[in-house]
Amino acid sequence: MKTVQCPRCRQENAASAAFCSVCGMQLPVQPAAGAQTQAAQPQYRPAPSQPQGAYLQEPAQQQWQGAPGTYPQTYGQAPYGGYAPQTAQPMTKEGAKAQTFEALRIRAQTDRVLSPILILLPIAAIIVTIIIAIVAFIIAFPSVNWVTDPQAAQKAADAAWWGIIITIAGSIVAEIIIAILIYMLIERRNQHFRRESMLRHGMLGYLKARTDEKGISQLVAADIASMQSVTAEADARDDQKSALLYVILTIIPVVGFFISLYILYFLTKDPQEHDRRWQFFASTAQRVGSQAGMVTVMPSWKALEQRNFVLYFILAIVTFGIFLIYWYYTLFRDLNEHFRAQWQFEDSFAAAMT
Repeated sequence: MKTVQCPRCRQENAASAAFCSVCGMQLPVQPAAGAQTQAAQPQYRPAPSQPQGAYLQEPAQQQWQGAPGTYPQTYGQAPYGGYAPQTAQPMTKEGAKAQTFEALRIRAQTDRVLSPILILLPIAAIIVTIIIAIVAFIIAFPSVNWVTDPQAAQKAADAAWWGIIITIAGSIVAEIIIAILIYMLIERRNQHFRRESMLRHGMLGYLKARTDEKGISQLVAADIASMQSVTAEADARDDQKSALLYVILTIIPVVGFFISLYILYFLTKDPQEHDRRWQFFASTAQRVGSQAGMVTVMPSWKALEQRNFVLYFILAIVTFGIFLIYWYYTLFRDLNEHFRAQWQFEDSFAAAMT
C-alpha cells in the first residue's frame, strides 16, 4: 500500500490522508507518476464536525487539498513541530488558517479533561482488598477447634496465608490501576504538546500573513519575533516522553522507585513552564491581532500554582505516602485548568480570523 511520510514526525500515513495521524501535520500531496504539475490555489473539502464554537461552521470545517505536487507551507519541519526558521517557508494566510482550525478540530482527542477522582480508584482497590482479607480471616479463624482438632494450628496458618494472598492480589490490582493512570497522564501531556505546537505555528503564520497584508509588519516586528522565540523555546522544551516505556520501567525493583520519582518530577514541573510560555504567546498574539483589526478576548487568566517537587517529596515521606493522594490530584487538575483557559482564547482567536 502506498504511503506518504509526514515531514514533521516522519510517521508513515496512507497516501489518501490529508493530515498526519500522529501530529496533525498537513501532508504533501503526491503527484501521479509522470504527471506535470502546476502550482494552484489550495482547495478545501469538508472535515469532520468541530467540537464547539459557531465560528467553526465555515472555515473551520476545511482541510488542505492542494494541487498535485504542491506542499503545505509551515514554519517548522523538525519532529513534533520543531521550529526551523533558517529553512522554513512562510505560511500563506489560508494555509495558516487551515492549520489553526485543524488544531482546534483535534483538541477533543488530545486535550482530555481527566477527573481527579480517578486517583481514588487504587485507594479504593486497596481498602476493599483489606476488608475482604479481614472478613475471610474472621470467618475462617473461629471455625478452628483448638481443643479437638490436631490440625488446628495448620488451619489457622492457612487462613492467615489466604488473607495475605488476598491482600497482595489487591495490591497488585492497585498498582495496575496506578500504572494506567500514569500512562494516561503522560500520554495526555504528549498529545497536548504536539497539538499546541501545531496551533502556535498556525496562529503565528496567520498573524504574520495578516500584518503583511495590512502593511504593519514593521510595526509588530518585535512582537512577532518574541512569538517566534517562545515558539522555538516551547518546541525545544516540550519534548515527548514514551508513556509505555516509563510505565514498564516503574515495574523494575529499585530502579522503578527512581523512575516513579522522575515521572512525578516532570509531570509536576512541565505544566507550569508550559502554561507560562502559552500565556506569554497568547497575550502577545492578542496584542498583534488587535493592531491588525482582530478582536480577541483573553480569559481572566490565573497562572498555574507553582509546585515545589522537593517539598512535595518530603511531605510524601513524613505523611507515609498519604500526601501522594493530593500530589496526584494536582497532576490531574493543573492541566485541566490549563486546557479550559487556553480553549477560551483559541475560540476567540479563531472567531476573529477572516
